[in-house]
Amino acid sequence: MFNIYITECSSISAKGELNKYSKLKRYINKNDKQLAICSMKYKYFFVKKHNYDINDLVLTKKPYVKNAKYHFSISHSYPYCVFCESKNEIGIDVQYINKKINYSRIMKKKFFDEEKKYIKNDIKKFYKIWTCKEALYKALNKQDQKKNKLTNLFINNKKNKLFSIVNKKKYYFVFKYIKNFILCVSSTNEKNKLKIFNFKYSSFE
Repeated sequence: MFNIYITECSSISAKGELNKYSKLKRYINKNDKQLAICSMKYKYFFVKKHNYDINDLVLTKKPYVKNAKYHFSISHSYPYCVFCESKNEIGIDVQYINKKINYSRIMKKKFFDEEKKYIKNDIKKFYKIWTCKEALYKALNKQDQKKNKLTNLFINNKKNKLFSIVNKKKYYFVFKYIKNFILCVSSTNEKNKLKIFNFKYSSFE
């Protein structure tokens, strides 16, 4: 089972926090600032939780801790920031289900034929595929990320489950709907479930 931490970010005071993290000063929009602050808090939370050395935290597009036994992943879609961790590589994505989006245009550019057949005109299925792709990309290591920017997803018709194969590894997906948002976790574990924790911003202190 994966423990998923969710923080609602709309009440975060950006002014005081931005002074602590100089890299975040580039954000102009208030919502972006709040999400960026919460994302940074989760990275430090992960380091502290496992007693890792803060100097081993590498802040790249796919942040990680050098020589760590655990992996983590973070995603955000205002007002939510979500975090998960695992001993195996893991990826998470959260998206607001925008019913006004022109998703047919996105499908033409980035989706494969089998995925299009699965979606048809169902916007929830579109977001399922979209979050799968995002979560899977985060779960992959750097070498596999470079080779698989657009990875085909397969549908198991008997179980109605989505999966993908990258470098002979099979990746599975677990979903959770939160109001008008969809959350997806990608991992190599087929039978995993999600346990959701509402993690208040004050809990970081």
